[in-house]
Amino acid sequence: QQAMNLRCMQIATAKKWIDDADSVLICAGAGMSAYDGYNVYVNKDDFGRHYPWMLKYGYKTCYETMGLLGDPQVPLSVKWAQFATHMDNMRWKFPPNKGYEHLRQMVGDKDYFVLTSNVEAMFERSGFDKERIYTPQGEWTYYQCVNKCREDSVFESRPMLDKLLPQINNGDMPNKAIPSCPRCKGPVFPNVRGGSFFSHSRYDEQNLKIRRWMRSQIDQGKKVVAIEVGAGFNTPMVTRMPTESFITEAGGTLIRINPTDVEIPRNTKAVGIAEGWEVLADIAAASGNDHYEEVAPGQEDIVLGDLSRVIQYFGHFEWDTFLQNLR
Repeated sequence: QQAMNLRCMQIATAKKWIDDADSVLICAGAGMSAYDGYNVYVNKDDFGRHYPWMLKYGYKTCYETMGLLGDPQVPLSVKWAQFATHMDNMRWKFPPNKGYEHLRQMVGDKDYFVLTSNVEAMFERSGFDKERIYTPQGEWTYYQCVNKCREDSVFESRPMLDKLLPQINNGDMPNKAIPSCPRCKGPVFPNVRGGSFFSHSRYDEQNLKIRRWMRSQIDQGKKVVAIEVGAGFNTPMVTRMPTESFITEAGGTLIRINPTDVEIPRNTKAVGIAEGWEVLADIAAASGNDHYEEVAPGQEDIVLGDLSRVIQYFGHFEWDTFLQNLR
């Protein structure tokens, strides 16, 4: 009963903070895109259904295939059959979950910006303005020259995939079909962050835009709420840390939604809801009554201590520095 009452109060508080806000920062990590039937990064059954040819090489999830390029046992033609199929699935075929719709509904006509480590363009596909989305980890929308023959040697994926996909058969393709850089004919890779080869050039403008937007919210004294979903500690310097730092400086409110790592910062108005994106439906449907004014009583066990460890590890706790370092 006590847990149920706490949950109801958290949800009511989250809804009131969203309703009362002038502007919204949406922060989304991998957990935002988890979706039954399409959860190929962690669910072995989903992976095996969509990429059965990879099982014989010992791969069971897409998290494991992040190191595929360097695996000498897998032919390059098979690697590119996997890359091309996965890019097509994640960017175009796999549907956004309902959580994106609920976020769009709650944001309404408020000023907003999206910061996401996800690379499948689900926010854009769900009706969010692409000019208000920053994807510092890249996007499947593009592929790039691995050698960065030019810093802007980043190209649209769709025309390349339309040529490749019909040539894939049972998880393989002819060697002559393996794509190369249109400029230097060198090797290419999806334009997603995975090493020093990554080119951020397509996202430089959005990096500047989000930092200007965040600074303007602070300078103008706007009432800001951050809705953070599924952002744990895989890449905290990309999502979780800059969001927390920004909200602290802005004097805003933080709604942290994640099944794990739901701890909330001390001295910040925040709620930590230990659930997945599905709770967004309940928040969207809530009235905002029976809300907390400050950090919710009953959440004391998830309140973080001081920032000394974070500062010691990163050398700072400045949202603008975190974001600048992503370029």
